[in-house]
Amino acid sequence: MVMPMPARDLEADPGALADRAIKAFTSYQRSGQRPLLDAAVTLFRAALAATAEDRPDRAIYLSNLGGALQALAEATADTAVLAEAVDVVRAAADITPAGHPERAMYLSNLCSTLRRLAERTGETATAAEAVKTGRAAMSAAPAGHPDHPQALANLAASLLALFKHSDDVATVREAADVGRAAVAATPIGHPDRAVRLSDLGVTLLVQFERTGEAAALAEAVTLGREAVAAAPAGGLGRAMYLTNLANTIAMLARRTDDTALLREAADVGRAAVAAYAPGHASGAAALSNLGTILRTLFAWTAEAAVLAEAVDAGRKAVTATPPDEPSLAGRLSNLGNSLLRLSQQTGQTAALREAVNAGRQAVALTPPGHPDRSIFLSNLGHFLVAFADRTGETAALEEAVAVGRDAIAATPADHPRHAAALTNLAIALERLFQRTGETAVAVESVRIGRQAVAATPADDPERRKRLSNLGTALSELHRRTGETTALEEAVAVGRDAVAVTPAGRPDRAAYLSNLGNSLRQLSAATGSASAAEEAADIGRQAVAALDAGHPDLPGHLTNLATSLRELFEQTGDTAALTEAVSAARQAVSMGAADRARQGRCSLGPQRCAPADVRADGRDGRAGRVGAGRQAGGRHDPGRARGSSGAIVQPRGRPSDAPRTDRRDCRAHGGSRCRA
Repeated sequence: MVMPMPARDLEADPGALADRAIKAFTSYQRSGQRPLLDAAVTLFRAALAATAEDRPDRAIYLSNLGGALQALAEATADTAVLAEAVDVVRAAADITPAGHPERAMYLSNLCSTLRRLAERTGETATAAEAVKTGRAAMSAAPAGHPDHPQALANLAASLLALFKHSDDVATVREAADVGRAAVAATPIGHPDRAVRLSDLGVTLLVQFERTGEAAALAEAVTLGREAVAAAPAGGLGRAMYLTNLANTIAMLARRTDDTALLREAADVGRAAVAAYAPGHASGAAALSNLGTILRTLFAWTAEAAVLAEAVDAGRKAVTATPPDEPSLAGRLSNLGNSLLRLSQQTGQTAALREAVNAGRQAVALTPPGHPDRSIFLSNLGHFLVAFADRTGETAALEEAVAVGRDAIAATPADHPRHAAALTNLAIALERLFQRTGETAVAVESVRIGRQAVAATPADDPERRKRLSNLGTALSELHRRTGETTALEEAVAVGRDAVAVTPAGRPDRAAYLSNLGNSLRQLSAATGSASAAEEAADIGRQAVAALDAGHPDLPGHLTNLATSLRELFEQTGDTAALTEAVSAARQAVSMGAADRARQGRCSLGPQRCAPADVRADGRDGRAGRVGAGRQAGGRHDPGRARGSSGAIVQPRGRPSDAPRTDRRDCRAHGGSRCRA
């Protein structure tokens, strides 16, 4: 905490001190240089100390100090400083009588500060108080009042914070409506327009994540682009708007299967990281978000350099996050997903152990009832299944099933995350069945997999992954029970997975290969030569769908060789045998055995696993035996939030100041001060 300078070093005139503080804070907002912020806090403390308790302008100095403390708390992630800011701003509101022209501003500032404290501590009561205070500010600043637009912006931000505790869709819709009103009340060219555009875009992104409404996502991207365009170059606000835009573009890319759009998101994310001053607390959020975007890009392109960059960004984000920062859990989980990808790419068991440890830490840091706990549980289950695949530890699979059940219990049935949690549990059960041979486990895996597919909208890109996963579980059930109907259903859902996957998508090869495996299994069970011929044809399509040098190509070649060999055994076609030998030689020359050990593709009549990206931004990678995982990283518990912020010239308007949200990088209306 910054303490005041000795009185002998400062003027005794509080107005002069406040003027100096405002200049220092304004310079900090433009440059991000921490010493300027420290000086501003010190000068505001001195101005307040020099003001008698009965002076009418004491409330102004209290509010100004509160705004500067908010900025310091954001720059340092110091909860104690933020709690002090709440006390100071509350004091300003308390000493200002009803009907006073500045009371609306002080109430709105208190609303903003309470919201930030709620985001930092996770306390629902504080979030509810922020909304209540924001509504009081609105009552004190009706339409036409100079503080009306800021009161709207702060109320919208507080409603969004409350939504994260309540998961009440009506609350996030109200947040969006109030945010639109704030934008409409802010003229083009106004210094607060950029932050309010970005705030609204983030709110709509959250609404999309909860409801799946494509129109909300499209509007969010448009608003994010407008916010960046309206922000002055070099300001701290611009860094946050870039982070918000990167997240929103990445979400749209996942929704539309647009690799070019995802590359744009990565570039915007890199620009956001570069725009933060070294050591700024919000820079950690930008790094974690960039890591998540890059991990998805790697899943789509298999570019090793992109994965290395994702891991590096994730490590830096965790290192830069204080141990008591609520966002640490999400950043650990994000890092765990990137480490899992690295393990699958390189075969490093150490990276996989580190992913499991990061996942366990994320869960341990998140109390029961927290809205993100289900994500972290599901991701931990994902890591444990991969670890069990690598090490053969049945205990890890049993733990994966247990945390998978906990994840489902923590996720409302109508929540978009519910389908992903179901899928992860189904995969863990399928792996456990492979280890134990218990029929009841295989039956439950299929039942849960069907529920996951049923819970996924037809136009959701995740549906193809969940269909393919269900096909794998059905094939395993057939191996145990001999039920041909299960195998026929596996082929049917495999066809559906391929049918809804656009040509050119890198995961299409995996779905093709998995379908080919099911067809080969059906041919072996029924003696159908046509199924064997189709399996070989599908295998050829899977190989053709990948570029030469793709890390999954050896596994697909191996599966093709197996299909061709079995076609020869069914039909006696020597050309099929010759082609099988050629495919097998290619696979061996490319290191198929090594790839199989790394969990990319299994040999023989087993499954290739597609890169798997969740529609809500969490991605995971499937391991061997056809298990496209549905877990993965989340956009940072800290996607940066901007705000129209503190410290304004006498009777002036607010400037932009950085904010960090508990969960997402957002920009949301902040405190205003007058000198």
